[in-house]
Amino acid sequence: MSLKEDIEENFKVGLLDLLILKLLSKEDMYGYQIKQEIYSSSKEKIEIKEGSLYGPFYRLEKKNFITSNKVLVEIGRASCRERV
Repeated sequence: MSLKEDIEENFKVGLLDLLILKLLSKEDMYGYQIKQEIYSSSKEKIEIKEGSLYGPFYRLEKKNFITSNKVLVEIGRASCRERV
């Protein structure tokens, strides 16, 4: 990987982390809500693929920036709600 590619990748990672933290500073949200909010607030220019938020969530949780809370959404199925 070239220096330019490395810088671009680190920029993308940092930007996504900041977007997540900004949204969670307003209210607790589910991953799908975060994905949709980023998409709509970027005027449909930033589209997060399914499952792409797990890495940032794990990274931010490991640094104690966010916590996740499992919420029962229906019998036998839980969903994680993220918070700052």
